[in-house]
Amino acid sequence: MDNEITAKMAKLAEFLDRHKLDGVFLNHRPNFAWITGGKDNYIASNSENGVAGIIATRDSRICFTNTIEGPRFAKEELAGTGIEVITYPWKDSIAGQRMLKALIAGKKIAADVTDDGEFNRLGAGLVRLPDEFTQLRWALTEEEIQRYKEGGRRTSAAMEAACRKISPSMTEHEIAGVLDAEVRSRSLIPVVTLVAGDDRVPKYRHPIPTDLRVSRYCMLVTCASFGGLISNMTRFVSFQELPGEIKGK
Repeated sequence: MDNEITAKMAKLAEFLDRHKLDGVFLNHRPNFAWITGGKDNYIASNSENGVAGIIATRDSRICFTNTIEGPRFAKEELAGTGIEVITYPWKDSIAGQRMLKALIAGKKIAADVTDDGEFNRLGAGLVRLPDEFTQLRWALTEEEIQRYKEGGRRTSAAMEAACRKISPSMTEHEIAGVLDAEVRSRSLIPVVTLVAGDDRVPKYRHPIPTDLRVSRYCMLVTCASFGGLISNMTRFVSFQELPGEIKGK
């Protein structure tokens, strides 16, 4: 177990002692990334919850997922982490609840899942994860700091490359596609992509891309995830001298 996980398991043990818990079941993507050292459990990028959860106690971590996802988690996502992967039949959520209940074996396990998702909290005998758990993620480990810096460098490179590739007459959607392609090509996950051209730039704080064509200038925004940490970046591209109301912002 590396220094990052050792430090996090120590934090987890203190948390469990404070709340009189035997362990936690972590399915929320930020929590999954935290306990695994930056791994991801998503399939649908528009969901905060993943398709796998980690049962973490004071001295162990087990991944629980369905039989479709299990092989990939075991051979790719969690390879080398020492985390055992246990699967349940993908088409039988009731069997999954029974298996999860057997895994916790009467222990008091707190979960960050809801009562109606793929992992049913009540059906498996789990209790609600205290809100205080998020505080464990507030202070980054040295390894996380290095990952964050690397993610920032990659995000910066992706943004610069995208800005140099766009041209007048492209639609905002086309510009967003260029930006996302540059982000993905650097092993980053685009969590948020915003693009605004011309008159939309000063009007909206969060402009999702449209089919409008850009002629004078545009704004590009990306929030890119790397190793469970997100770098946010905004840049402006002008095809002519910026007007005063934009230049002063």
